[in-house]
Amino acid sequence: MTSEFFTDPALQQQATAAGYASVETYLQILVERDRERLAIAEGVEAMRSGRVRPFEEFDREFRGCYPNKVC
Repeated sequence: MTSEFFTDPALQQQATAAGYASVETYLQILVERDRERLAIAEGVEAMRSGRVRPFEEFDREFRGCYPNKVC
């Protein structure tokens, strides 16, 4: 990120209003949330388009690969 983001008064005000000490931290949180939203949206789209498998099938495979893990 360029330093102009860190010195923009409007962005500094937003970061402070959101409870963050710095613009850099505020932007990092926004980017992380966006990644999470994208991952969720991709999962929903996969479900809607039928690109999923039954949980029981996944569970069997997972327990076969990690038999000593407590779930």
